[in-house]
Amino acid sequence: MHALEAAIEWLRDGASADVIGRRFSGRTTFMRGIRSQLEDEGWRTLWVSGNAFLQNSPLSSLELSGVITGTSRGRSALHSAVAGVEGLARPERFVVLVDDWDSLDDASWGVLTAAQEQVGFPIVRATLRRRALASSPTGIHFEQSPRTFVVDLRPMTIDELERVLVTHLEGPIDNATASRILAKSGGVVGLALNIVDAARAEGTLRQTAGLWRAEAGLWSDSLTRIAEAYIAGISEAELDVLETLALVGELDVAEARATLDWRAVESLEDRALIRLYSIGSRRLVSVVPPLVMELLRNQTHCARRDRVLQDILKDGILDGGTGTERSMAGRTQGWEQPDALFVRSFDEHARGRRTTTRARWLADPSPATAVPFLQVLNDQHADPDEIELVFAGTDAADGDDESRAQFAIQRAWWTAGIDGDLDAALTELASARGGLGRYGRLVDAARVDIESAFRGIPDDAESLLAIDDDAELPPSVRDKISESRLATFFSLGQFEKARTALQFLSETPLGGSVYSPGFLAGMLALFDGELDAGLESSILAFHRARGSLDAARLRSYGYLCALGLMLSGRRNDAQPYIDVVLALGRPPHIPQIVQLGIANVGMLLAFRRGDADGAAVIESQRRDLPFTDAGTLPLGSWPDAQRSVVAGNVLASSDALWASGLGQWERGARVGGLLSMFAALELEYSEQRAARLTEFVGQVDSEFFAVQLEVVRAEAAKSPERLRDAARRLQELGVAGRAITALRKALKARTGSRSRDLDADLERAADELGIDVTASDPFDFLSVIPKLSKREIEVAQRAAEGMSNQEIADELLLSVRTVENHVHRIMRKTGIESRTGLAEFMKAASGT
Repeated sequence: MHALEAAIEWLRDGASADVIGRRFSGRTTFMRGIRSQLEDEGWRTLWVSGNAFLQNSPLSSLELSGVITGTSRGRSALHSAVAGVEGLARPERFVVLVDDWDSLDDASWGVLTAAQEQVGFPIVRATLRRRALASSPTGIHFEQSPRTFVVDLRPMTIDELERVLVTHLEGPIDNATASRILAKSGGVVGLALNIVDAARAEGTLRQTAGLWRAEAGLWSDSLTRIAEAYIAGISEAELDVLETLALVGELDVAEARATLDWRAVESLEDRALIRLYSIGSRRLVSVVPPLVMELLRNQTHCARRDRVLQDILKDGILDGGTGTERSMAGRTQGWEQPDALFVRSFDEHARGRRTTTRARWLADPSPATAVPFLQVLNDQHADPDEIELVFAGTDAADGDDESRAQFAIQRAWWTAGIDGDLDAALTELASARGGLGRYGRLVDAARVDIESAFRGIPDDAESLLAIDDDAELPPSVRDKISESRLATFFSLGQFEKARTALQFLSETPLGGSVYSPGFLAGMLALFDGELDAGLESSILAFHRARGSLDAARLRSYGYLCALGLMLSGRRNDAQPYIDVVLALGRPPHIPQIVQLGIANVGMLLAFRRGDADGAAVIESQRRDLPFTDAGTLPLGSWPDAQRSVVAGNVLASSDALWASGLGQWERGARVGGLLSMFAALELEYSEQRAARLTEFVGQVDSEFFAVQLEVVRAEAAKSPERLRDAARRLQELGVAGRAITALRKALKARTGSRSRDLDADLERAADELGIDVTASDPFDFLSVIPKLSKREIEVAQRAAEGMSNQEIADELLLSVRTVENHVHRIMRKTGIESRTGLAEFMKAASGT
């Protein structure tokens, strides 16, 4: 932990430190870490704990710490206490650690500061306060040491919390569950662990197929005392503020100033019980962590709740709607690590939509009200039984043609994706087609969408999606058919036809749309020579979606950004987009085409950074999807191939990629198929496969794939000139990582073998063409080495040389059990199952 290392370094230098953190944030654990590290280095430590019940008893904390005996009183006791501390401080390296400084009695604090002035030693104090720390625990002002640094134990991000939960549960945890725990706990580690323990005890958190999942709500009455302890010590005015904010969700700061006790607001902010933050040009305030909000919503007495609610209505706080109904546009700072507020904002926004659409459907259970309600339930991954009840409780024959068509389409997607019966879904669509008039064309488009997702693009797709220029189609129907045409033509690699279809597609959300507006245009840009422009627009759209709390667009553009960054050679920049998307929690039930793409990219990134555990978690979620390598999006087989390569099975990986590519090609997913086939050739060249690939590339109109083929052919011909020209063309297309690979191949073709000056030559050649030499090649499966710690590398090297665990332990001065644990972690990180495979892996890692 960087903060722990920094704090210890300050103490070594003689400075003091304030460890600031809310309750349950891990302050005591952090302090123990400091003590353990310093004691290992030979320091003498004094641990002093504050106690709120004894705060009015002078010297009580020092007496309990053993510095004084308590037999003397008055000035002699003070003198004895100061002398006792000074005695401990001489001549050793010495530090005082004060836990719960806010509850320390003033006399004990006075003794410690007096001894510090005389002898000079660092003090570490753990406190809740962020302001007014130049005063005693009870408020007496004093002159603070100018050499006092601050360690702020901020709430954890989703990645940090997930690592803690995996350790605590001794097994991987579902991303959606981790996201919900983050949202509920506000990222406060102690609260998160209490939530986990309560859920596990009550059976709402269960381990299924090795993965921990929450199967119901995470609030439990058993958490009441935990939440109450978190807000202990607040005043009546502060409680009123918290209860008001809990009921309205979020409140504009201007409204808060006018209606709330602002001194109480400031005090609560200092206690980290509320948070003020910017959303675009507006400032909002809300309760943190959300567990406290749950407490106040569930446990407040009715009479008190009624009074607070009447105050809210009297002040007109709800006239403009709650904060979650307002735009978050422009909030982009710090987006890379999704925090609890981010996750909670989406939850609150979705809760409001669900309440509204449900009320409308209950009042009129027709297709017109069922379609938006089903969409919300689907997007929130609601209980399938609840969704089935809506289907069953709606009169499918009631209402206008468009609503009835959309209702039939949703039912067909459900039958194919959840019930797993594609043929029945297609039969349902055929039955619903009659009597819908011009809106029957929506059913035609849905048939192509559903069959493409679960089986492959149907042979009659183009005729089903034909648009007669003279036909008077409603705009919504024309838009939906254009979307399906664009998706089909893109998947088939018919980019000219795709661009024609794009011209007729509006940017407004479509009823029954499979993809978010602009998503397919972005995919087309990535693979049709406009990667940089497509990536730039996708990043902008991603932040807009994040600001407007649009989860569907956020998922779509998160995938586009991650895929585009991988293709461009900026693999490390892609991970934050996957993190944000996974933090949203469980995806919609149907369709899950984009979610499959996210899972594939996320797994691949995890393997390529050496995170086998992270890849395993995403893989377990991918298994829940109704398909694994279908749909039209690429990279379906790449994560499994990467794992196989890391384990040393290069030839098998090449064969698997080639077979997957052929399968995709035959299903009409030609873009994904070509990518997999090129990846197969990169691992193991075959003249026969290269010939087939040449034939396939000739059937698509894509400069992207034409240049990839030129790299393959030029390398086979050992032509450095052709390879260098291909590198230039790849750079123009924005595929910098692949361009670097082409340059490297050109230099090898020129020298005939690896030159000692190859790296220097490569840098010069890349500089001439304006290519970033650090760019990563998305097709490079071989140079991916999992990150091992220094100690793990030492153990791995010796294990690869054939040393036994006992021999390794003797040489490295470790216990055999420690060596066994290291070997287990190494094998888990690398995906290797034997020491023979480990030897091959270490050989590859060393480049020998």
